[in-house]
Amino acid sequence: MKLVQKRSRKTGLPPGTLVHIGEKKTDKVTIISFNYAGARCDERLDSPLDVLAPPTDESVTWVDVGGVHKMEILESFGRQFQLHPLLLEDIANTDQRPKLDDYETYLFLVMKMLSVRDRQDIVVEQVSLVLGRNFVLTFQENGTDVFKPVRDHLRGGKGRLRQSGADYLLYALVDAIVDQYFEVLEVLGERIEVLQDLVVRDPIPETLRQVHALKRQLLFLRRAVWPLREATNNLSRSECPFLQESTKVFSRDVYDHVVQIVDTIETLREMVSASLDIYLSSISYRLNAVMKVLTIITTIFMPLTFIVGIYGMNFEHMPELKWEWGYPLVLGLMVAIVIAMLGFFKWKKMEEMDLARMIHEYVCCNRRYLTQARRVRLAGKVRLEIRSSGNLEFQASNSSPSRQSRLSRSFRIAHVTRVSLLTLVARTLPFLDNHHEIGA
Repeated sequence: MKLVQKRSRKTGLPPGTLVHIGEKKTDKVTIISFNYAGARCDERLDSPLDVLAPPTDESVTWVDVGGVHKMEILESFGRQFQLHPLLLEDIANTDQRPKLDDYETYLFLVMKMLSVRDRQDIVVEQVSLVLGRNFVLTFQENGTDVFKPVRDHLRGGKGRLRQSGADYLLYALVDAIVDQYFEVLEVLGERIEVLQDLVVRDPIPETLRQVHALKRQLLFLRRAVWPLREATNNLSRSECPFLQESTKVFSRDVYDHVVQIVDTIETLREMVSASLDIYLSSISYRLNAVMKVLTIITTIFMPLTFIVGIYGMNFEHMPELKWEWGYPLVLGLMVAIVIAMLGFFKWKKMEEMDLARMIHEYVCCNRRYLTQARRVRLAGKVRLEIRSSGNLEFQASNSSPSRQSRLSRSFRIAHVTRVSLLTLVARTLPFLDNHHEIGA
């Protein structure tokens, strides 16, 4: 998937010049036509271009073209169906933004068709739909086809397709494309849920690559779906004479689905962004854990080095050097200092673990209330404050002001959501072995 297609070949050309922009996804152009009216339905594969034209009776014709890279075929459709040159130019340009254009005698709708390949890669291709009084034209890049259910309904006579006009056929085609979006979002949602556990449990460079790949895919999805909301809304409110009021009701249902899809995409984007924050926090915690061990070792050896440095000086008049028990006394002093410092560090760790467990219990028991502005007290000495901006602050009333400030900064997070709770746990409870299971 390319974010921007090359347009250099159109530079300097007059409007309406047919130039294919995009990737060539098929060598052969396929043309499938349906003509139906009530109980009758005729299907033709690779119909000659000279016989394709709007029907002269009350039947409905649907022509599905796979492949838009041959300009002579588009020119032939333009002559047979009286299509505007700018419309043909938009069909040949596969980097169009989803939109709806009203040409008085027909409607032109551009959409993006999404599909999942091997439940991993997302395929995006453009679909152009032209609605006339009694005909519908669809132009695909022919990478993937989601119109098979519509063809099966026409062949089997199921539903109300054969008894309805071309406007209902357009709705059925648009609805098939939009339904495919839900399948793509389902696959992405499963991958993001797995990624959330992975970034906390095993934050390796490969995990970061997966996060960036998901962000890129969601960017393509947002670019493909976001403008479609306006296009489907305009379709449901169009004053086109051959768009019946009964079909507009179905178009409004498609608009509701598009709005739901847009909201889901925004939620998934926030989840991926939060996963990136969790990854960076996990990496930072690992680095801090290593630095903590090195700092403890350095702190323990600092007084020992000081003592050894004093008695390693080569002065002649040092009374302790002549004592019989001087050497054992210095060794005993050094051992006592090591034991005292290890005990002090152990006591500090236990204190931090007690505070962390209380925060852990509060987060697990009151997670659904975290988005509201509230203050609580834990065990009479811990205060959590969640402000209206979504920031969470922590203070321990029995700690020093400098320590309160340090803890308040470390426990402050923005946008308290289900995912950012994982960020909170990753930052505040690193010494609990099962911290990655919180928020599951």
